[in-house]
Formats: sequence, structure tokens, C-alpha cells
Amino acid sequence: MDKNTKNEQTVGEKIGELAIKTGGYKEMNQDNKDMLKKVSSTTNDTEIFSTLMKDPNTGRELSYTESRMRFG
Repeated sequence: MDKNTKNEQTVGEKIGELAIKTGGYKEMNQDNKDMLKKVSSTTNDTEIFSTLMKDPNTGRELSYTESRMRFG
């Protein structure tokens, strides 16, 4: 779902906020923090999935297995 007004968060922003609120962010390695930053800038589920299937540093396509191994 896209952001409708200035006060509403996108799904990506909500994911980023949740990672911080639940304490998961401080436990992440840098690779996961880089991915969370990219995911936080997404606006819908399709963008999130597409982002998770690309290396955050190189943009190289990842297989499902590679993505799961790196980002959980």
C-alpha cells in the first residue's frame, strides 16, 4: 500500500521502525542493516520482495536460498 498522506507510513517505513522497536536492529550485522535501509525505502510488498532478491551492495540478483542465508 502506498503512502496516502504525510502522516501515514509506508510498509517499508513500518518494517524499519519495527526492527528498531523490537530490539532486532542492534543485533543485526552490517549486511542486514544495509538491507533494512533499502527495505525501509520501499512502498509496497512487490518492492520489498524485489529488494530482498538483490544484493544491497552490487544489485546482483540473488536466488531465494542466497537471500534467506544472508538476511534470514
